[in-house]
Amino acid sequence: MAFPITIFVVALLLVMSFAADLVEKERAELAPSHREWKWLQDASKTVNKNEILELVVVVVENRKMIEQIVSEISNPKSPNYGKHLSKEEIKGIAMMPEEKDAVVKWLRGINGATINESRGSSGNHIAVKASVAVWNAALNADFQYYQKHPNGEEDTQQQQILRCAAYSLPSHISDFVQTIHGTVQVCKG
Repeated sequence: MAFPITIFVVALLLVMSFAADLVEKERAELAPSHREWKWLQDASKTVNKNEILELVVVVVENRKMIEQIVSEISNPKSPNYGKHLSKEEIKGIAMMPEEKDAVVKWLRGINGATINESRGSSGNHIAVKASVAVWNAALNADFQYYQKHPNGEEDTQQQQILRCAAYSLPSHISDFVQTIHGTVQVCKG
């Protein structure tokens, strides 16, 4: 009888250690203009956990360096005054390759996730597809359907979107991710 209890305790400790490594990254804080979006509680619109959802992970940029360059090219007393940079030069300065590599490595380690190389994988945006079940597990999230309720009234003709109220990231990459589009954000329109 001690053997099953030992397995249970070890499994519980493993789950707790995994959860302790997660850091809540973002939580939906709906602005007044967005509060007409409500969680759709209609059982007929249950989330298909196998539905494929594409999210766009935005890796942090080297903002301090960009701010310094902008300050220099706009200051008449600076030797770099008026020496504007091309879009490609700015992108090269802004990118933080080690941080992006760490995020890409984590994304590739998510079983069932596919980085969409043909869309958004340049610069600091990484487009990734996975099932709702995979995203729920990887982000410690609970994706649900939300629907716009203008004037507080339900309208079945209104747009429905798949979003989560909050998501978490592993602590070793949390600081490297600015946001993940398609998670907690809703559109105003």
